[in-house]
Amino acid sequence: MRGSLLYFVLIFLFVHPSMAQLPDYAAGRFSVEIPDGWQRKPKILVALNDILSTQVDLLKDKRFCFNCDAEYKVKFNVSQFQLLNKNAVATASNAFQGETFYSFKGSMAIFNNDDQLLTSLELINPAAPQKIKYSMSYLMRPGRSTTSYSLVNEANQNNPNLKDAGDVLRRQGLPSNDDIMTVFEDRIKIVWSEMKKMKQL
Repeated sequence: MRGSLLYFVLIFLFVHPSMAQLPDYAAGRFSVEIPDGWQRKPKILVALNDILSTQVDLLKDKRFCFNCDAEYKVKFNVSQFQLLNKNAVATASNAFQGETFYSFKGSMAIFNNDDQLLTSLELINPAAPQKIKYSMSYLMRPGRSTTSYSLVNEANQNNPNLKDAGDVLRRQGLPSNDDIMTVFEDRIKIVWSEMKKMKQL
């Protein structure tokens, strides 16, 4: 009997390794994986806690934390991305400014400590178009007409004005990760405000 009990314990630990590694203090908490910079935005953190702890049954009565060990993990999820329209207008002899319209389904996915998807909370409807503004420059091709041009590949240039790959995407008229997270942030604030008006908090 003692040998059988030991065997059962070993099998349980093998099947559920992450549960065995979960610290005691992590039980009863849910962790939200937030982007850099959000930790300095207390209002958005309060909004996330209020929304998730009231709208997701699994997270009710659970303690909120971010980027930490917890019983549940919450991650931002983007799907059904579509590029709807992109237009540009010349502003100088070698530059354009334009707008890009796109859409996506944005949700917050809830996982257990074994990274198994349990449920999700949709925040952004794919039917609602988003918009970014961008600018780009081009180099004239020698010997061609003035209407023929090639886009500057800013990713391969040592341009001190480009902070990261997101700047390159934005200047090519494509939404960057920061743009996507800004849409999430704005939507979270709207939902939070509506919940307070409806006295759900």
